[in-house]
Amino acid sequence: MKTRRYIGITLLTAILVITLLPHSAAAALTSNWCSTPPTIDGIIGAGEWDAAYPNSFYVCDYFSGTPMILVAMWTMNDANNLYFRFQWLDSTHDEYEDGFYLYFDEDNNGNWSCNGVENVVSFLMNTTFSTFQDGYATSSGFLFQGIDPISQDGNGSYSYNIATTTYTVELVVPISCVNAEDIQPGAGAIIGISFLLIEGYAIEYYPYPANFTNFGVVTLQLASPPSAIGTLYSLLWIICIVSVFGYLHLRHRRPSISI
Repeated sequence: MKTRRYIGITLLTAILVITLLPHSAAAALTSNWCSTPPTIDGIIGAGEWDAAYPNSFYVCDYFSGTPMILVAMWTMNDANNLYFRFQWLDSTHDEYEDGFYLYFDEDNNGNWSCNGVENVVSFLMNTTFSTFQDGYATSSGFLFQGIDPISQDGNGSYSYNIATTTYTVELVVPISCVNAEDIQPGAGAIIGISFLLIEGYAIEYYPYPANFTNFGVVTLQLASPPSAIGTLYSLLWIICIVSVFGYLHLRHRRPSISI
């Protein structure tokens, strides 16, 4: 009787210890590990973004800095690519260009420089077409300075739901290219990001935060590959749960002894 009780207490203690183990603090925005890449077609297939981490942020009015449009962002990565899914409301669906610029401050130092680690991708669209461009920024400012002269790495696609007035965009951005103009952060790295939304080619909404000099304040932490320790952790947790329920079940079924 005492032995079984001790076993039960030990197993329960193990579960509590495993559950309450300290975890590393998450960055402001987070990417989860991607085992199965999504299809970049602008359509959210069943289950293809289930592994992604859901983030959201506001873009702000150009003049007042007031938060104006909430952008939902799902992010995941593997060893070679960073995958983005963006959704936001736009009742106009302009015949002129809508779209955005997604900026990367790879060294996360809070400013732009010509050190080969300041990358930007753009995705522009209207009622008839869309264009993905891979480019770079320089120390002369935050603007899109040029098209990557070596190769156009990455891809994007979108859909627009008229009933809900919602844009849905899917992007893939390589993170393992050897070109100097491309980001090469590696799994687990923390990088600075920013997002500039455009409506009708002329109306611009600054990224979050609104001040472009604060690159690196908003960070994105890429996921690392699942480790053997993490797999063992999950397996041990499952074994403990099953063992405790098994013990409690047997204890409940034990016949009482009357004298």
